[in-house]
Amino acid sequence: MKTGLRWLKRLSLLVAGLLLLIVLLFAGTIGYDVAFGRDSTDFTNVTYSGSDGSTLHGYLAVPEGDGPHPAVLLIHEWWGLNEGITILANALAREGYVVLAADAYRGEVTTLFPRALWLRLTTPGEQIFADVDAALAHLRGLANVDPSRVASMGFCFGGGQSLQLGMRQSEKLSATIIYYGSVVTDLEVLRASYPAEPVFGVFGEED
Repeated sequence: MKTGLRWLKRLSLLVAGLLLLIVLLFAGTIGYDVAFGRDSTDFTNVTYSGSDGSTLHGYLAVPEGDGPHPAVLLIHEWWGLNEGITILANALAREGYVVLAADAYRGEVTTLFPRALWLRLTTPGEQIFADVDAALAHLRGLANVDPSRVASMGFCFGGGQSLQLGMRQSEKLSATIIYYGSVVTDLEVLRASYPAEPVFGVFGEED
């Protein structure tokens, strides 16, 4: 009996030690990334006002010609507004769209999973909603944008935010596009939120 208790105690200490190691590695990774990682404002080229009076940043890509052009509000993955999002914005602009990539994390960006998870869990949801709403208002107010032809598009974290934006402001969007975003499964809620405009979701069947 005593032998069994000793082994149980050792196992408990081992598990506790492993958990402590994981926590320390997690915290160390976040700290290193905060100290030495890039800021998403490295990739932004436009500012606009948030509902709380703060200055928000985004990346604006504009097609040739005076317009008015159709437009896309682009919402990043949980990594933050990184170079990949600006590349996609530029590609859409070459197809004739004015694209505003909103920075939903207010300057935070990472390439590391622990900090991406931390940003996702600690950034206030209401702040994200308000900042995305402000980005949409800014995009629709641009002189070269046709406000009757504006879509939202997001990936992963941004896909869920694209859907939520459409549910909040469906009358201001012509379409909602979701790539791997968190979805709402209540069809009645979706029908009430999207009376006319299409919702297009892209998900891998085998994922």
